Amino acid sequence: MKTSRYTLKDFYSQQYRHSSQSTSSKPVYSINSINHDDLLGYQTAEESADLKEGIDHCESTKGTVQDDLHEAQLVAEEERGTTFLKSVKQHRAAVAWSVLLSTAIIMEGYDMKLLDPSMPSQLLRSAGLSNGASFGSLIGLYLNGHVSERLGFQKALLLSLSLMTAAVFIPFFAPSVEVLLVGQICQGIHWGVFKTLTTAYAAEVCPVHLRGYLTTYVNVCWVIGQIPFAIQWIWPGPLIIATSFAPESPWWCVRKGRIADAKANLGRLVDSRTTSAKSLDNMVNLMEVTVNQEREARTGQHYLDCFRGVNRCRAIIAYCTCGTQILSGTGL
Repeated sequence: MKTSRYTLKDFYSQQYRHSSQSTSSKPVYSINSINHDDLLGYQTAEESADLKEGIDHCESTKGTVQDDLHEAQLVAEEERGTTFLKSVKQHRAAVAWSVLLSTAIIMEGYDMKLLDPSMPSQLLRSAGLSNGASFGSLIGLYLNGHVSERLGFQKALLLSLSLMTAAVFIPFFAPSVEVLLVGQICQGIHWGVFKTLTTAYAAEVCPVHLRGYLTTYVNVCWVIGQIPFAIQWIWPGPLIIATSFAPESPWWCVRKGRIADAKANLGRLVDSRTTSAKSLDNMVNLMEVTVNQEREARTGQHYLDCFRGVNRCRAIIAYCTCGTQILSGTGL
């Protein structure tokens, strides 16, 4: 006797035709609305076993997603209720790495102030040299978003520090003002990278309670850099060595689907004596849930949406906050 091979595709086709005839609205199906026993009856024994296994997997996956969401919420609530000193003690490695990498901003504060007394007397050339570094910074600000997301924070900073070391030779051996301008533009590109990369790294590797302090420390480094140093090569070399051992941002690893690397790097940023493996898994689950929600929210979004609706108010607040550094007179 020939067995009827009634497949899952045939079942859905029949259900769709039946629903389309009975109602004018678009039919909506879920795994819970299917009579599993009736469907299994149309299959051979082997097909029935495979189908039942697939249904069980769907139901178990649904429970796993709900558990991950619940654990992510618990981690977020626990992080908000932690005191400042406890956060520093538990995440002292993250604090140390953030402070270390943020010292790259010292180079910008030093180099920008170093140029002032060495400028030629001609007003036009002075303005060109000053604006050349700012123009390069704009390029660096734009490039950093793409480079750091593609390579990771660690490799992006290593690359920028290495190229910065080479760019120092241009103004050092500049035979004319024009060559000095080129050197300022090349150095400005890397200063723009340092401005944003170090702040983003500090925000991602540190817990909520410490992000405000360590992102503000970046501005402190900019002020420290205005103190005259002997040579410009004092920072890239040690920072290249230190950055080689720095852990990658676990958030970047999660965005790239490298969950194992995210957990490994996160383990280097917390105190292993007070943080269990289960806590690390919960933290990574929180990152996964957050990244997935951000991807869903970003779908169909463009840069112009920053200036529309509620986002326009957020953009104005961000511009005013960053603009206070210039409006307060630090550029004079």
